[in-house]
Amino acid sequence: MTAYPSLAATGVGRTIGSVCDALPLKTHGVPWPRLLIAIPMWFVVVPVALTVSLVLYVLTKIAGQRFVLTNRNLQIRQMLGVRLNAQAPLADIKNVEIRQLPGQAFYKAADLLIQGADAKTIIRLEGVMRPAVFRQTILEARDARQQVEESLKTIQARKL
Repeated sequence: MTAYPSLAATGVGRTIGSVCDALPLKTHGVPWPRLLIAIPMWFVVVPVALTVSLVLYVLTKIAGQRFVLTNRNLQIRQMLGVRLNAQAPLADIKNVEIRQLPGQAFYKAADLLIQGADAKTIIRLEGVMRPAVFRQTILEARDARQQVEESLKTIQARKL
């Protein structure tokens, strides 16, 4: 399984997310003087945020990272090419913590902290969309790997 970081992985993306979270979605019951200020702001803020977001999106797709979960380990790889930045064997993963930074809620994203036996962070996956789903997938892959290893040990013991 491969997961891609969202704009919430970058500081600029989190800032844009914080601004978008702060903008009201409903205007019913808002006094007219506020609307007279808010409407011109939409014509300034939205185009600037949209432009910055598009540029940031293209940069993260070209020079960013992707998170690859295999049946043996969790890898952080470059978006283009096959360069491996970091990896953690599934056997070493004891817990996966979800930490949502300010501005990431707008994107429905969070950081995943992959922790080892000593509760020390092995890898940090930044800006993962739908982090609870990816966390559950990592934990299920880890459990499946442990069961396979136990089964292989049992089979090897029978042959002796």
